[in-house]
Amino acid sequence: MGYRYLNSCENKQICFNGIGFAEELEEQEQYRLMYKYINLLDERCKDLLLMYFAEKTCREMSSELKVENTEHIRKMKYKCKEKLARMIRQDPLYKEIVENRKNEKR
Repeated sequence: MGYRYLNSCENKQICFNGIGFAEELEEQEQYRLMYKYINLLDERCKDLLLMYFAEKTCREMSSELKVENTEHIRKMKYKCKEKLARMIRQDPLYKEIVENRKNEKR
């Protein structure tokens, strides 16, 4: 599934399978945040994005959604991803994750 943001575990005190504990928690929060808003989308967008994150092809998605034109699926996917991104960007947890990343880079 997409949206994996893993850093190397060098110089981390607490690691599990090469992943720092803080990074693992942050990744879990990202998935929780993403699915929170996916579940608020209309059924068509929700189904399409879940198929997209499951790495289905546009052809597979069009077949399952009964849409003849794969170009229409691409446009729908783009609009649904944009809608999801707008919703996530408004969430305080998203802002906290972004702020934490900025502080880590300093």
